Amino acid sequence: MVLGIVLAVLSAGVLVWILIRMLKQDKNAALTAEEYLRNQTAESPIPVVRKDEDTDELRNAEEQSVAPFQKMVSSFVSSDRDSNSEPVELKSLQLYNREGGFYILAVDPKISETAKLKVFANRMGANLTECQSGPACLEECSKNMYDLIIVAATMPWMDGAQTLHNLQKSENSKCKDAKVYVLVEENKNHPDSYYYDEGFDGIIRKPVEEVVMEDTVMELAPKRMLTQAQYIYEDIRNMAGHARTLQESHIRFSAALSHNANDLTILKKAAERFCSLYNEQSEDMADALYSANASVYMEMARTLRDLSANLGAAHLSDVFDDHVNMAKDESLEVAESKWIALRGEWAEVVSGLADWLGMKDIDVSSSDIISPQSNSITLSKNDIRERVQEILSYVEKEEQDIALEKLNKIGEYVLDEDVRLKFNQTAKAFEKGSINTAVNILKTF
Repeated sequence: MVLGIVLAVLSAGVLVWILIRMLKQDKNAALTAEEYLRNQTAESPIPVVRKDEDTDELRNAEEQSVAPFQKMVSSFVSSDRDSNSEPVELKSLQLYNREGGFYILAVDPKISETAKLKVFANRMGANLTECQSGPACLEECSKNMYDLIIVAATMPWMDGAQTLHNLQKSENSKCKDAKVYVLVEENKNHPDSYYYDEGFDGIIRKPVEEVVMEDTVMELAPKRMLTQAQYIYEDIRNMAGHARTLQESHIRFSAALSHNANDLTILKKAAERFCSLYNEQSEDMADALYSANASVYMEMARTLRDLSANLGAAHLSDVFDDHVNMAKDESLEVAESKWIALRGEWAEVVSGLADWLGMKDIDVSSSDIISPQSNSITLSKNDIRERVQEILSYVEKEEQDIALEKLNKIGEYVLDEDVRLKFNQTAKAFEKGSINTAVNILKTF
């Protein structure tokens, strides 16, 4: 009996001891994990995954040079949602077709284009038939009636205008009352007036925005098919207006809106900053390019690539991406040869956004500092180098006024456009007091 009691007490004591040890271990383990995380945070920050695999040399960019630019554009990536901004509740057109449908014929040799239009049509409750050529369009119109015919401007054998004319002359057509819209490429060859003069009822631009397609159908559909609340039609019309305006400058409104939380206020603020900083950014980027500062140039091009994409300017974003790769490969000579095209594309997007926003004070024209050409003498490369060395000698003697005078004199001669731009950028650097930048540019000749 006594022995049983003793064994029971011992067993209970052993069990309590085991429980205490387990609790201590759990506490130590928790403290160890907490300390580990604290140490990891302090000593090993979370690595940032870069979008581009840069070379080792360019990865070590001059932080002091890039920092001002990063500070300048930091406002783009920070959140600007305020109490007055609200996400746009995107409404879709829904046709009431129980008493008859709305029929569309889409004509384009690119199946991907007609397939996309068919998706848009299905969503709004319209019926769309696809065909890939002018002759196929004529045959289809001899068999069936359509309310809207969308014809690509560019097609082999029979283009959009020829298809329209043949359709108008056809005695077999069942689509005499159909509206015919032309589907034009992003980089169209003709002004809008050309297509209207040819007889088209309207223009739809590629890449086709769904809201533009909805607005077009909404304008043509009979009233009995439009049974949604009036404010929905007004919203669609407003959004289509934004889309059409921005398409003129190769900007996709739907993409821009989605990248900015479907919030029109946020989008407009981002677009306004993008326009306002154009002159400063383009000058800084030109300084980096012409002074052969590949790392800074690449950082600027990468940032502007992402900002352009967020504003729906996909083509401009692709151009900036090309320049990122040029800087990465240290091919700044190639970048110089393409700088004029880049700046032109950039200026076009800025102008389009500024017009959309009603910003009247945005000037995207480049100003000339050096003297304009006044003679027909062409300077050889050796002549240019000799004159550059002379300018550098005056800079070294801290006689900047004479150096700038000699620089301006070069402008009087016949120069290649890219060379003139380079000298002009040097003169701008002198005027800003950025002597080191001016010297670095001159040393690249």
